[in-house]
Amino acid sequence: KAFADGPRLHRLSLNVRARTRKQLFGGTQSVDLGPMNINDPLFFPMPEFTFGARTREDVDQITGGFGYDLKWKDVGSVSLGLQKTRYERSIGEIGDAPLDGEASPWLYNASASFNVTPWLTLYGGYVRGFEEGPVAPEFAVNRNQAPAAIDTKQADAGARVHLGGLTAVAGVFSLEKPFFALNAD
Repeated sequence: KAFADGPRLHRLSLNVRARTRKQLFGGTQSVDLGPMNINDPLFFPMPEFTFGARTREDVDQITGGFGYDLKWKDVGSVSLGLQKTRYERSIGEIGDAPLDGEASPWLYNASASFNVTPWLTLYGGYVRGFEEGPVAPEFAVNRNQAPAAIDTKQADAGARVHLGGLTAVAGVFSLEKPFFALNAD
């Protein structure tokens, strides 16, 4: 819903989003063909394949939230948002008990801009987000395991300068999120 109030435009929004993902992956096998020259033709007998177990991943997520935006002509803007999400993830080899994970975080964002002069605008914002973590690769000790979800945070600030038909933006940002990698095992 949008409504005008003189030079100000207000916008309210409600949202509901849902997703379901069901997938099978894995079952791969590596075959070492030995050293070879990339310029030589490659001839080798068909290897015997013994594929590994396949993994099933199911994800269900529903998110509801609301937002408010204010655009004030020649002054600036403000944007606020709040969402609640329900996330469930189940992953495991077919026939085995799956590893289940769930999360229900609050997600929020805020941003603002201020027109200092007709050619200079300052801005800043903060977002708390949420994303799926990667599945551990098949060669890892904890293969096919994955975290339920990853919390992310981002803050940014900067300036926009309008010089005739050219716009320059200078900004700084900070992004925080877990990083997953292989350990010595």
